[in-house]
Amino acid sequence: MARMPDSFETRKESGFSEQRVHEAFRRVRNRLVKYDPDEVVFRCIAKLNERPSDPVRQLESYPPWRLLLLAKWALVHGEVPATPRRLTERAFDDLNRRMWDLEGVLRLPSEYETLLLWLKGVAFQQFGLQREFNRTTFSRQSLLFGPLKENHKLKAWFSEQCGITIGDFVDLSALLMVALVGDERKSVSVDELVKVFTDWDRSTVERYLDLLGPGLAELRLRLREEQNTSLPVSLEYYESSPLRRTPLLKHNGRYFPFSPVLLARSLETFIYDTLSEADRYLFLNLFWKVFQRYVGSSVLRLGGQTLAEGDLKKLPGKGKVVDYLCLDGSLRVLVEAKAVEMPYSGKVGPRAETVKRATRNSVLKGIEQGFDTIARLRGQGDAKEAGNSHFEDYLLIVTYKDLFMGNGVMFRDAVARDKLNEMVALHDGEPPIPFDHIYIMSIDDFDLLAETIAKGRASLADVLRHAVDADSSSSTRKYTFEQHIMAKCPGAQFPEWLVCEFHDILNRNTSGLVETNK
Repeated sequence: MARMPDSFETRKESGFSEQRVHEAFRRVRNRLVKYDPDEVVFRCIAKLNERPSDPVRQLESYPPWRLLLLAKWALVHGEVPATPRRLTERAFDDLNRRMWDLEGVLRLPSEYETLLLWLKGVAFQQFGLQREFNRTTFSRQSLLFGPLKENHKLKAWFSEQCGITIGDFVDLSALLMVALVGDERKSVSVDELVKVFTDWDRSTVERYLDLLGPGLAELRLRLREEQNTSLPVSLEYYESSPLRRTPLLKHNGRYFPFSPVLLARSLETFIYDTLSEADRYLFLNLFWKVFQRYVGSSVLRLGGQTLAEGDLKKLPGKGKVVDYLCLDGSLRVLVEAKAVEMPYSGKVGPRAETVKRATRNSVLKGIEQGFDTIARLRGQGDAKEAGNSHFEDYLLIVTYKDLFMGNGVMFRDAVARDKLNEMVALHDGEPPIPFDHIYIMSIDDFDLLAETIAKGRASLADVLRHAVDADSSSSTRKYTFEQHIMAKCPGAQFPEWLVCEFHDILNRNTSGLVETNK
């Protein structure tokens, strides 16, 4: 049985203290400054790139989120001392233990307002660092941005920001995953990749690698400029690593991945992340229509009759409408596309009020649109039309990235009961859509649902009813919709159209791929 952090026994009776967390952080920082910070960073990289015989034990002893935070702190807080100590294996393990002790004084799950708020923080911090490269998430970027006209503002903006076109980025990223992760390389150089990628000129390859991998000095400066000094360490601990934006590190002419998994997560959504971080408001204004059209193409795979936003706006009555309505027998499924991810404050925030503000324009607005749409449908007054009262109604809010908010009941109880009660009051005190019929899911989960239905593995009604039934009991409740799909249809396959797109990306590039020794 693993030993608990030394600090755990001390704090479990006295409760959470931000001061105690800062003291634990100071013990980490005071030890960090005794070593060359660059040596600490490369030791973290070496550990993150190990391929241990016992991955579970490695995950328990050296969780990647801990090592990535240690590397970040070495870059942000570290300075080369006049006489640096040698970073032996024992010394590195001591740093790891101090990080572990810090974890022992963080909030316990019972010290959050609700369990979902704790789980949300853990999910954003850890879930993405425990799965391999997702070729379908990656290739979706090609389908979203590739068909846009060359003079489209999103394409031009990315080229201005990154010095490389979206098309070149997608192609080179697929090849990089083959060369770095597939071949299990520890690092690459521009010359090595040019020899392998014979169809690509050196300057393009170098611009691409420099985009992903700044040098130590540049990365250190960038992280220090971005560091929010007012953010408590207890919240910084749960952040998704900012190193995801620069998953390679350039050193002595070579590019080292911080970890294969971090590189995978970065490349899968790099285009979205880069433009969103440059100007979130401008990006969403340009991207939401692109995302809405893509979601619509997946809605069509669900079968049944589909009504789009334009059709729904013709319904009698007032109020907002959703993007799509799927009618299948007695089933009425509303789909609202939200081209968003959880804002930083919502990812790390431990308070319901913070998360409520962070989801105001996504989940809360989506529920309002769903309620209004059903009210307008019911207002038609003709039993032959979609508005009769005998339908089984669902609302699926589809986001670009997972918000880790579960279903409508979880969201209501953990985050926004007061606001949702106000919405319900506008509809005679009864929610037009039962809260347990509302699901907040990522586009990954929605596409998996669409593929499962299109392939005849289950009906849409069967999957949705299975999810509602499972979530009615704490013993069978699921956190993501993917878990419901897999429970209902074990072995459900990745969306075929995305797998085909990934193969197309590789096929159009591997004609010039030259095999080399690892």
